[in-house]
Amino acid sequence: MSLTLTQARAALDTGFVLDLTPPLTLWLREVNPVTGPGEAFSMIFHAPAEPALSQQTYRLRHETLGEQWLFLVPLSEGGEGAVYEAPPHRR
Repeated sequence: MSLTLTQARAALDTGFVLDLTPPLTLWLREVNPVTGPGEAFSMIFHAPAEPALSQQTYRLRHETLGEQWLFLVPLSEGGEGAVYEAPPHRR
């Protein structure tokens, strides 16, 4: 399922779970529209500092949006947690 801007905004401040042992929850904190053709937006997630995730595509589960495959890019990592971006999605 490809997310729409409306769906992403409705999921703000909710958790997306990555199936690790133990599971890792990434919290959607920002949805930023991007100018250009079509509907484009990026999503910013906050997560615990450990385990650190590398830049790649991950399968995340959300309670209302179901399974989503998102390419995540680490933006920052540190004692207070990690920040990841799912770069612009175009529809």
